[in-house]
Parts: sequence; C-alpha cells; structure tokens
Amino acid sequence: MHKKTKYLLTIFVLFLITVSFLAYNHLIPTEIKSIPFYDSIGHFVLFGLLGLIAHYAFNRKRVPVFGRMAPIGPTIAIAYAFIDESLQVLSSNRAFDLADLFFGIFGILMFITAAWFIRNIKVFDFKFLIRELFIFTLKELRAILFPILFILILFASNYVSIWGLPRYDLLFIAAVLVQVGLVAFKLETKDEAKTIFLFHIIGLCLEIFKTNPAVGSWSYPEAGYLKIMGVPLYSGFMYAAVGSYVAHAWKIMKLRLVNHPSYKASVMLCVAIYLNFFTNHFIYDFRIFLFLAIFIIYYYKTNVFYTITTKEYKMPIIISFVLIGFFVWIAENMATFYGAWKYPGQIHEWNMVSFHKITSWFLLVIICFIVVAYLKHFKNDKGRLGGK
Repeated sequence: MHKKTKYLLTIFVLFLITVSFLAYNHLIPTEIKSIPFYDSIGHFVLFGLLGLIAHYAFNRKRVPVFGRMAPIGPTIAIAYAFIDESLQVLSSNRAFDLADLFFGIFGILMFITAAWFIRNIKVFDFKFLIRELFIFTLKELRAILFPILFILILFASNYVSIWGLPRYDLLFIAAVLVQVGLVAFKLETKDEAKTIFLFHIIGLCLEIFKTNPAVGSWSYPEAGYLKIMGVPLYSGFMYAAVGSYVAHAWKIMKLRLVNHPSYKASVMLCVAIYLNFFTNHFIYDFRIFLFLAIFIIYYYKTNVFYTITTKEYKMPIIISFVLIGFFVWIAENMATFYGAWKYPGQIHEWNMVSFHKITSWFLLVIICFIVVAYLKHFKNDKGRLGGK
C-alpha cells in the first residue's frame, strides 16, 4: 500500500464510522437533513471518495474476482458499502435502503472513472474526442426519437386540446400516429414497431396493477374513454419509449456483447424482475437479491462494445444500465411535471420524483435489454434456419 494514501484511507474510514455513529443516534445536523435527497447524495460522494482513496492506497492493483480483473480498493469499498447498509437491518433507528446502496456503488464507479480520465488526459486526442462526442450525441438523439416526440406530445397536450376529446385519449391517438409516421417514413422498421407494441403490453399490465386502489403506487386522475380498468391506453407508450431506445441504440451503435449470460438464464432473470414488481406489495421485496444476481452472477463479466464512427469502445454493461436508468428517471420527472401521471405526493403540487425510482428504472431497463436481445437472437436463429 502507498504509505501516505494508507494514512488518508485510515482517517477517512474513521470519518465514515463517525458519520454512521451520528446517523444511528439521530445526531446528523438539521441543516444537512434539510438538503433534498441528502442521504443519497451523501452515499454517492462519501463512498465515491472511499473508493477513490482506496484505489490509490492499493496502488491501483487488480486481482482476479469471478473471472474479471477487479481493482482491489474499489472492490473493498463496494463490500464496505454493502456491509454498512445491511447492518441497518439490525437497528431500530435506521432502515435498509436499496437506493442508498445503489448510489454508494454508483459513486464508487463514477469517481474511479473520473480519476482514470484525469490520469490519462494528456494522451487524449481532444479533437478526435470532440468529434466522437458530437456524433455520439447525434446518434443518441436518433435513438431517442420516439421518446423525444412523446415528451413533446405530453408538453403540447397541456396547451392544445380538441373539444370533446379527453387529454389522455388525445395522447394515445397522437402516439399511435407518431408510430405510424415513423414506419411510413422508414425511420422505424415493422419489426421495431412490433417490439414497441410488445413493450406497450408489458407496461400496460404493470400499470393496471400499480394503479389499482389496493396498491395505489400512482394514479391517472383525469377522465378518458380509452381506458382499461382505469388506466389510459397511452400509458403503455412510456414503457415502449424505453424499449424503443434500446432497440434503436442497439442498431445505430452496432452493439456487440461479450460474456453475456445464456438467453434462457436471461429470460429467467427477466421474469423474476417483472414478477417482483407485482409481488413486492404482498410478500418480501426480493430486489436486493435481484441486484446481487445482476451484479455478481449475471452481468459481472459482461461487456458491451459499441461503435460511434470507426473506433469500437467497451463498457461494463452494468454501467450502461445505470446510466440509462438515470436518464429515464430524468424523463420521468419531465413526464410527471407535464401531468402524464401523478404519484401520491404530487396530487396537489408537483415534486421531484424520488431518487429511489432509479433502482426501479434500472431493473426495467434490464427487462427491455433482455427482451430486445432475445428477439434479435431469435430472429438471427430464424434467419439461419431459413437460409438452410
């Protein structure tokens, strides 16, 4: 271990223990508690710093862990974050919070990534990077074409109305027309439209359950004719928008997977995640076990390769899930602001959607990814069989 950084790591761990002691005894200053989402932000920053300091304390050394060369320091920091959050189950003053654990691990990954970027900044060809970033942005905008159009429809529906036609019905009709237009102008293939329809059905079933008065996760208070069990038909398009992005990004970025779990195992995970969205209201929420399965068993070794122009880039697929989930959460805040649906705390006044929802979107992104991957796998197999 690097001597000076070792001392800094020791001091910082003692500081974290002190913060935990204050939290367990409700001694955190009220000024800090008044900061929105202070707990999640604190986990992101503090554990991010812990991972960064530990990374350099161990001289950035790596060891083989489950088939991947993992940095010692950040791995220990992730283990510390998991233990620290899990111990809260034993306390009557605190409660285990998956979102806090999520942001702690996310902070570690982001701080290490930032350190790598700063460390290698001198060897970067910034002219090339700026061009790649510009083209990447254009391709991302192309991939999220349908989500952008859907958000614009939500925005416009607050100012444009048709007499006798409820807003929810107008949203559904407009979303359908957008889909027809995308296919007609060859901006979307028929197979991609079928995939979006499948996600619409998946999302609609979840919406019917979540908005049931016995569950009451959120609601659609406005009137409408095109509803099923109180859920407007347009609601399924919000899930379809996520699936649309995954499907288009896969094609535009020329995605390639390495060390991907078997498709049968992936489908089992997909079903388990989907069912947990229903069963967690009646029995134990198995989300923590799903996260452990995702991080340790399923996608720990999986990398996604993507191409912007000519150079192929690599990223651990879990990081891509986290990033997509975060941006979907931002889109959700925009959607609720424009009245797409309302959470219980937004009935009288709009408030920012809880950071906790990022974990739900993280899981939903995995469902979308597995479905798209399976459909592409199935289509390729069918094409090979047809060729014979």
